[in-house]
Amino acid sequence: MDIDHLIAAGNPEWERLDALLARIDAGYGFDRRQLAELVALYRRVADDLLRARLLTANPEILGRLNALAGRAYRVVHGQRRGRWRW
Repeated sequence: MDIDHLIAAGNPEWERLDALLARIDAGYGFDRRQLAELVALYRRVADDLLRARLLTANPEILGRLNALAGRAYRVVHGQRRGRWRW
């Protein structure tokens, strides 16, 4: 797999994860299905970040994935626990 393929395959999922995180940042709650989706997308982005580190040194790509994974990590691991509404 080359970096262009990784970006093409991952970009829709990265955009979806970004949208879910933006929803949290805006103070909206979400349901269990959306939470499960967020966790699954977080795991995929973390995997993509590892692959990207092997394939490129491009700071734009690595920065984007690192920032996205970091935002999702904070949500998944409860550092923003008080902001969720069920």
